Amino acid sequence: MTSLQAHLEAYSKEELRHYARSLGLSLSRTLKKADLALAIAGELLREDTLRRRMGILTDEQIRLFERAMAEPCRPEETEMGDALRLHDLDYGVYSERDGLLRIPGDVALCYQKLSCRAFHHYRRRVAWLMKCLYFAETLFGVTPIDHLYAMYLDHPCFKVSRERFMYYLVQIPSDLRDCFISDQYLVSGAWHEIEDCRRLLTAQAGRDYYSPSWEEVDELWRENCLAGGDAWKALEEWLGTSEGMGEKLSGDVTCELWNRLAGGTPFDDAALWLAGQLSLTDDEKIQTMMKLLREASGETRMLFNRGFSWNEIAEKEDASSLACQVLILPGSSLAAKRAGRLEKNLRDKGFIPDYSIRAEYVRDLGRTLYPADPCPCGSGRTYIRCCGRDWTKKHRLENG
Repeated sequence: MTSLQAHLEAYSKEELRHYARSLGLSLSRTLKKADLALAIAGELLREDTLRRRMGILTDEQIRLFERAMAEPCRPEETEMGDALRLHDLDYGVYSERDGLLRIPGDVALCYQKLSCRAFHHYRRRVAWLMKCLYFAETLFGVTPIDHLYAMYLDHPCFKVSRERFMYYLVQIPSDLRDCFISDQYLVSGAWHEIEDCRRLLTAQAGRDYYSPSWEEVDELWRENCLAGGDAWKALEEWLGTSEGMGEKLSGDVTCELWNRLAGGTPFDDAALWLAGQLSLTDDEKIQTMMKLLREASGETRMLFNRGFSWNEIAEKEDASSLACQVLILPGSSLAAKRAGRLEKNLRDKGFIPDYSIRAEYVRDLGRTLYPADPCPCGSGRTYIRCCGRDWTKKHRLENG
């Protein structure tokens, strides 16, 4: 079985130099290609490096690795992403020529020394963190560390202190996570330029951060999209049946379309892209496509909405506007006094106290009475049930 050095020698000399820099190796530019490959292989097989780089692998990826370690294996279609992940790490070698995944012999030997209960305890927790990072990079761009920590803790199996969480975060090699870490924020690599970051934050201004369930985080990692809602299923079914794409192709098109909309592609551009995949000429089918796409777009979690869909934002804004229309109408002087003390807080929350609609100024008494106040005649009954019996005729509120 081939060695890791032999596999690395398939790279160009410039690629190996770049690889060495990403690993933090300072190597002479006069080194020959074989010597560069040998130095990089030595670093990759070092126990601490192997632990940190293989520590990001999920259980599914480790099972595939161990299967290929026993003998070269052909990954299933659902395992291709995992096989390519191992290939990208250079701890596995996938050949398109014969479709087999192989593990270099020296990698297998070093892994056998590393593999133990403590390593897999560490690996599972870091692998879950990688899934959280992927969600944050896809749907937030710039994420508060505390929000990422809350996402991490949502998983029922992984409860760690914030210090341990930060330890796991910095243990992930920088070249394997597409983000930058500051004291309070995590910034996706796509937005690390100052102007790009400012543009994103300006577009997101006023939005809250969506708090996903751990199932959603896992789904985005597995499926590369969150197209499981009713509207997306309806669109995918229409593509598969009416347009004859079949299950796999319609699923691929749906996933690509979701990523375009989630990433901020304007609706019209996304519609043009989809129409190009279908080559539609029938007006009725075009109208059907637009209707299904508009409904799917409404339930798409979007980067510029910090993970919220337009439907959720519309519901929230409707609820907020409804709250602003709610009047607090005191029924008694005591209630009016209490509302007066809380008026600022009530108005901040969108409620409007109104002290005049139910109030009636009684000139003889020189003060305002409310319907539930004690009647000034001393009968012991409320004003509305005694001398103020005509109150409802004047105000027409009790009977609507």
